[in-house]
Amino acid sequence: MQNSKLTSVSLNLYLDVYECWSEIQAADPEVRLYDVGERMRLNPRLVVTRADFNSEVRDKHLQMSLMVTEYLGKAKNLIAHASEGVFPCTDPHEWVARAARSRKAGEPG
Repeated sequence: MQNSKLTSVSLNLYLDVYECWSEIQAADPEVRLYDVGERMRLNPRLVVTRADFNSEVRDKHLQMSLMVTEYLGKAKNLIAHASEGVFPCTDPHEWVARAARSRKAGEPG
């Protein structure tokens, strides 16, 4: 066990998100990250309602997707480090693929 500020609650949350994402993805490979967050009610304020305007829906989906992305990344790093006997550790691990950020229009390539 490493000294860490990670709590069992946060570790379980990361792993629960990973498990939920894995289960949904097995049934639907095109799963959207915000669907995982909404299913788990990770942040009830970011769950889309019928009363939301289109701009609110887009913003909520983006924020929920970012949250799920963060938790999935931490879970994947946690799993990779644990497989090498380092626990708990959510630092970036070489086994975990990093998504390249897309360039905005007009940025040099």
